[in-house]
Amino acid sequence: MKFKNFTSKLIDHKVIGTDIYFEENKNSLYVRMKRSPFKIKVPTKLDVSISYLTGVIIGDGNITLIPRELSKYPRTKIKIYNSSEQFINNINYLFKEIFNYAGKLWKKKDKNCFVLEINNKIVYSYFVNIIGLKPRKKINLRVPNLIKTKKLFKYFFAGLMDTDGFYTNKTFGIMMNGTNEMFLEEIKHLSNKFHNLKFLNPVLSECRLNDKTFKRVQMNLSRYSVSGFWKIIPLKNEKWVRPDLNRGSSPNLQQSPI
Repeated sequence: MKFKNFTSKLIDHKVIGTDIYFEENKNSLYVRMKRSPFKIKVPTKLDVSISYLTGVIIGDGNITLIPRELSKYPRTKIKIYNSSEQFINNINYLFKEIFNYAGKLWKKKDKNCFVLEINNKIVYSYFVNIIGLKPRKKINLRVPNLIKTKKLFKYFFAGLMDTDGFYTNKTFGIMMNGTNEMFLEEIKHLSNKFHNLKFLNPVLSECRLNDKTFKRVQMNLSRYSVSGFWKIIPLKNEKWVRPDLNRGSSPNLQQSPI
């Protein structure tokens, strides 16, 4: 098999089982599990679309695994949340284009929040075993090593900003769980190294919600780098096109998928 080393890393038999079928088509690899109607196209090379999706998952998504001890069969889920239905639809379109698999979409009751749910063990295994994302809580995050290149990082960062980023006081910022201070330090370092974009140091703070105290960490872009940020980082969420930005449409903002 041409992709033997790749598949040995991809397939976790504790999650997927042993009844797996492979099909090679030129430079593409397809994987299907027994009793599943879906033939998943598995990317064997990391590209900008996957980098962008990885940023989106880290920003507004989560990855979960219910092990065999708690369920007859291991259950895997990737969920992505966003207030924009168009954005969520575009993300689902990307999953379909990359993996030949589209997820389920719905709107939370009584909330302006749309949810995309990917229930496929092959797709789950790709992001966990190949990309290196960790399931469960998003604490002590790291930028995946495969994405630490000049080209891929800016798409990863675009996905992260399109979900967890904000714009205030004429600059961009990002806020995350307080355990991710080192993650934002890493973002700061790579942004400067690859694209000469300067961020201020991350700042820890506390906030209260429902009588509970949470630690948050926030990092803002230097105002001197705002113009370069618009030109370099390929933002896609339509939330950035707003009158208060005094910009009209950003020249690199793409409403359609990558």
